Amino acid sequence: MGNGMNKVMPGLFIGNYRDSKDYQQLDRYGITHIVSIHDSPRRFHP
Repeated sequence: MGNGMNKVMPGLFIGNYRDSKDYQQLDRYGITHIVSIHDSPRRFHP
């Protein structure tokens, strides 16, 4: 679904919006929290 995240360091990945919606990928890497930076605030995850 996403373009593929890049591992910056252990426990820290960088990716795009599509990566943040790819629940299989999030589960595979054990990602439980997302920090989103963009020009207009919107809540993407509950």
